[in-house]
Amino acid sequence: WKTMPAYWVGNSIKDTAGSGDWCSAGIIHAICRFGREHFKNLTHEDIQYSINFGQALAALNCYYTGARGLMYNVSKENLEILIQNIWDNRSVSHVMEQE
Repeated sequence: WKTMPAYWVGNSIKDTAGSGDWCSAGIIHAICRFGREHFKNLTHEDIQYSINFGQALAALNCYYTGARGLMYNVSKENLEILIQNIWDNRSVSHVMEQE
């Protein structure tokens, strides 16, 4: 087992609906994005990256209403920037306050 701390979301949560789904989808996307051969040879670091990615999506989704709020409100390009900022700061609230 490995402890992976949650991202700080602060007190501005609008809705947690769908966040578990976002976490799962993020993990699946990250571990499968390079295809079958890469999947068969995943490293510990690949798995950790995938879980961090899923956690960041789940935390970010809490700032939007509804299970698909994140998808309807953030472009793919902006999502990638937000995720990197969340990873840099370990805080979603810090990133969202800057938006």
